[in-house]
Amino acid sequence: MTSTASTAHRAQTLTMARGRIGLGLVLYTALVALLWVMPKGEWGPLWLLFAIPAVAFVLLVQKMAGGRATHESRMGIVIGFGVLLAVLWIAGSGFVGAGGSSNGALGMIWAVLSFLWPLVMIAGLLTRFILRKLVPGAVQKDAVERSKQQAEARRQQAEAAQQASIAQARQREIEYERRMQREVNSQAEPTAAGRFTGFEPAALAAVEIPELPFLFGHPGAGLSGSGFKADKIAKGQAGELNFARALQHSGLLDRFATFWSVHMPDEEVGASATYSSDIDCVVVTGTTIHLLDMKNFTQGDVTWTMEDDELRLLDNPTGGYIGKARSMSRNMALAADRVRTKFRALGVQHQVRASVVFMPTDNGIGTIDPSVRWPGGIPAESLDSALEALRAEPAFAPDHPDSEHIVRVFRWLVKDESGAAPRPGEAWKRAPGMRRPSAVPPSPAAAGTSAAVGSAGEPAAGASAAAATSGAAAGVASAGPVPAGGARTCQECGAVFGAEWTFCWECGRA
Repeated sequence: MTSTASTAHRAQTLTMARGRIGLGLVLYTALVALLWVMPKGEWGPLWLLFAIPAVAFVLLVQKMAGGRATHESRMGIVIGFGVLLAVLWIAGSGFVGAGGSSNGALGMIWAVLSFLWPLVMIAGLLTRFILRKLVPGAVQKDAVERSKQQAEARRQQAEAAQQASIAQARQREIEYERRMQREVNSQAEPTAAGRFTGFEPAALAAVEIPELPFLFGHPGAGLSGSGFKADKIAKGQAGELNFARALQHSGLLDRFATFWSVHMPDEEVGASATYSSDIDCVVVTGTTIHLLDMKNFTQGDVTWTMEDDELRLLDNPTGGYIGKARSMSRNMALAADRVRTKFRALGVQHQVRASVVFMPTDNGIGTIDPSVRWPGGIPAESLDSALEALRAEPAFAPDHPDSEHIVRVFRWLVKDESGAAPRPGEAWKRAPGMRRPSAVPPSPAAAGTSAAVGSAGEPAAGASAAAATSGAAAGVASAGPVPAGGARTCQECGAVFGAEWTFCWECGRA
């Protein structure tokens, strides 16, 4: 294949050789003509008269052997040009030789070059003539060679395609066997414990979440109105709470601003009315806005991997599947896109980074295959890796000009116990000032609960946060079905609402 490819350009090589020979003849002739017109002996300035025949000499050679010379096959023209060149050469040599030379060395060089010129011209023109005759045959040979090469290339491509098809078929069989082995070795739970990091729920159970000026919302509070099953809600809340405890345990919670259960932002302003999904936690450092989605999945001596764009869990000791395939939503990709767009419009220079954080269980934590990425290229990482990345970040700077805009946006996206962030036209229904004061003095426990309830978006933490959660939940519930003894009927619209309300929350009449 290589040898034939190197001989597929014979015609081009021959043509280039002819051109170079022609250029050499023209340059050689120009040198001889230049020696003709140089001052010679006692002739003085009369040597300039030889410029005319010298120029004609060079032009004839250019016409005969130049790059565009196409008449070499016409013998009459070749002979005519040869006769003219011979006459000019003899005349020029005779005239100059008759004048003598003032420089012996220069005269000797001129004599040698002038004497050799006819021989060089004859040899050069003959070579060009031979090469020209060889070009058509070379063209045909090149065509044959190229045809062979193309046929060989097609054969090799067909063979490569066949080999690729065979390899793909074999790989499908191998993958099928691997999956079947995993299927038949499926099990409900991991065989062994995974890697322990010190951030297991039992290890952090005693960690309390303090009240902090830049901690907004309650870990897991937004899941209350998510519509998920109770066991999934409890598991999700535990994962978010454990992440908050891990931040506190690592000394990071008070370094950054954190927002918990953040509603999907609208494309313009406020919370989205289309999407009720949320971001589990937003951690704002000095340079980056981290959007984090916590996954409190099964852990142990396992590996999380991707199959057919779905998340699968493999038991490392047996190689079998654990549980079913999990779908992966585009929620974080959408959230990252909207947050970037929003803060770009506000001129905020913070980077936005979204990731999915796998939380450890009391059975340790498994391995995440590098191929695991949520739609939109959102990476997955373990809790300890996420904490390590946060440790390298600068602290949140409340006095930075961008911080005011960041807090203003996120604090009104924090979900309350209804499972949504407050919206204009609806938030007043939950306002404490819109309720009728109770005639019965509250018990100490109720008083503690009422004191803990704050307006939507205000910072909350620790035991106060838990009390706020339960208190607000009770307030929201009172707007629903009401016992007969504590109900009032609106005279305007006929709606039934709680006796503690000072107005009808359907039509607004007092």
